[in-house]
Amino acid sequence: MKKKIILSVIFIIIVLIIIVIGSKLVISKNICKKLDEFAKQKNTYFVITTYYYGNNNPSFGVVKTWQDADNYRALHEITNFSLDSQEATIEYIYLDSEKNEHYSKKSDGEIVLENSYSRDEIEKEDNTTLNSGIAIGTKEDLSNIFKFSLSSGVVNGTECYIIKVDKGKRIIYIDKDTGLPVRQIIESKEKEYNDYRIMDYYYEFDVVTDSDFIF
Repeated sequence: MKKKIILSVIFIIIVLIIIVIGSKLVISKNICKKLDEFAKQKNTYFVITTYYYGNNNPSFGVVKTWQDADNYRALHEITNFSLDSQEATIEYIYLDSEKNEHYSKKSDGEIVLENSYSRDEIEKEDNTTLNSGIAIGTKEDLSNIFKFSLSSGVVNGTECYIIKVDKGKRIIYIDKDTGLPVRQIIESKEKEYNDYRIMDYYYEFDVVTDSDFIF
């Protein structure tokens, strides 16, 4: 009788493990499929807002990106604000569609030619969209089901999957409907340095027009 009970308990544990693993596989596969679709989006506006805490000067940064991949052009507006000094810096980075050149515009208004690209170089890329960076990074976190934990929660009113990687040092909140990350929390503790960041993501599709690329 005792042996049967032990075997029953072991069987239940095995079934539960299989259910958990199977659930993670199905969910991660579904998220990756949606990320692949996102990576192919040609017309995208997205914003990444990062709050920095820790030993260094507390600050926050906002990166706004307008992407028109059909015409091989993109504009980044990068704002960094120091909470201590109350000072802000703004930089623009622009990939020109006609000249195939990469410009940056500094806070003082100076425009600098950073790099020059040929159209052939751009077309050789498997993913010509900037979305692919977000998609690839998230897919890498989901590539091994034994290296992340999975739960559910709500962030800013959005139903999310909560993915914990690096032993909980990074927490990624993924929108259940879109499969896109909406928040990421990163914590790093060293002997003399502590880093704590909160990154919020915002997306819009098919809203970018010519007027957004006035540089």
